[in-house]
Parts: sequence; structure tokens; C-alpha cells
Amino acid sequence: MKRLLLILILTFSFQSWAKANDIRDFEIEGMSVGDSALDYFTKNEIDNSEKIYFPNSKRFFQTEMNGNFKEYESITIALEEIDKKYIIHQITGVLNFPHSIEKCLAKQKLIKEEISLSFPNIIPDNYEFIYPRDKTGNSKSTVSDFTFDIGEIRVWCSDWSIEGYSDVVQVALSSEEFKKFIETEAYKY
Repeated sequence: MKRLLLILILTFSFQSWAKANDIRDFEIEGMSVGDSALDYFTKNEIDNSEKIYFPNSKRFFQTEMNGNFKEYESITIALEEIDKKYIIHQITGVLNFPHSIEKCLAKQKLIKEEISLSFPNIIPDNYEFIYPRDKTGNSKSTVSDFTFDIGEIRVWCSDWSIEGYSDVVQVALSSEEFKKFIETEAYKY
């Protein structure tokens, strides 16, 4: 009886520890990295959406998907061009906060807290990024990266000083494969 109890305790302990490091446990609008986009959108919707490719490679593309979302105003997914299963390698949820960086940062803080509660073993890397396309140097992002063995969750709030741009908070789930693609193949540095 003692052995059975010990086995059960160890089993449940290791299961919760393993889940604490799996990005697929986090969802945006019910979708996660590794899911097929065909479970949420029709093939026709995906194929007819505008594909945005990266400057140095057409291996992956991003596309904004329309829907009646509960939490986010829009969703962008990244798919591999040749994948007939339409596996999601990145999913990004977007919320606009026109001219309200305070609300944007408050929402970012809430999202970070939710992630930290779900994954207490993951410590985020926090930093700021200045956007080079804004020649004044006043547009920046406050970024938090939660790095996992098989991917990353990035939460960032962009404070734009360029006319026509809205302050925005974004949450992106990325597979390790997609993260490596961005770092090594998508852009020329």
C-alpha cells in the first residue's frame, strides 16, 4: 500500500513538472503551437488569406485570420509553405490600445502574471526594443520572453510615436523550429 501511494505521488509530481515546461499548454483563442490550423479555419480561408513572407525565405509565411475571437482583436498564424497539414508554428494574439500606453502596459502585466502562474519554473527575459523605422527613436517595445525547451512565449507592448500606428499588446507562441528560422534564416543581419 505504501508503495502504491509513493508511486501515485511521484507520478503526479512528475506530470505537473513536465507540463510546466510545455508551451503547448498555453493557448490563444483555444489554439496552440502544434495544432492544425484546419481545426479552426477552413482550407479555403487559409489559402485565400494574404500571405506575408519573410525577406530572405519563403519557407514560412504569416497570415492574419478573421474570426469572432473572445480575447483578442486579431490573430496571426505562421505556417510552413509546403505543409499540407497546416501545422501552426506561431500564433499571435493582438489587442490595440490607441494612444494609451498605460492600458497597454497594464494588459501586458496581466498576461505575464497568467503565464507565470501557469509556468512558475520559467523566468522571463525582460527588455526594451527601440524601433529603427521611427527615426525619432521614440517608438519602443517593452518585451518579455518566456523560453521553453520546445519554443517561446513572447509578450510585448509597443508604444508608437509614428502617426497612424496604435499602441498594441501582442502575445506570440512560437515553436522552437520557427524561432530558429527567425534567428537564422528569415532576416539578413
